Amino acid sequence: MRDGVKKFTSHWMTSPLQTAETSCMKCHNASKEDLIKRVKTIHDNTFKFQRIAGSTVSKAHLTTQKAMQAGANDAHLATARLRLRETQWYWDYAAAENGVGFHNPDQIAPPSAFPSTSPIRR
Repeated sequence: MRDGVKKFTSHWMTSPLQTAETSCMKCHNASKEDLIKRVKTIHDNTFKFQRIAGSTVSKAHLTTQKAMQAGANDAHLATARLRLRETQWYWDYAAAENGVGFHNPDQIAPPSAFPSTSPIRR
C-alpha cells in the first residue's frame, strides 16, 4: 500500500492467499480464483513429490543397511551411498523450501518426474 511516496507493507504472518489482492495480484495477472486454484495445485503436487521422495529415501536407507548386514563392503556401497546422499539432499531441499514450490515449481517437481528419486533408482 502506498501513501504518496511512502510504502506500507504488512508483517502479518499468514498465508499470502489470505491477502491475495495485496500479496499476489500486484505481480500476477490472473484472477484471484485462478491464482488460488494454481497455488493449491502446485502445493498438492509439491507435497506429493515430497512424500514419494521421502518414502524412496527411507527405503534406500533400509536397503543399504540390509546390504551392509549381508556383508557388502564400503567399495561395493560407495556408488549407492553417493546416490543416496544426492537423493537425501534433494528431499531436504524440497521439504524445506519456503514457498511450497509456488514460485519455482519446476525446481521441486520438474517434468522429468521424480528427480529426487532418480539417482537412487539407478
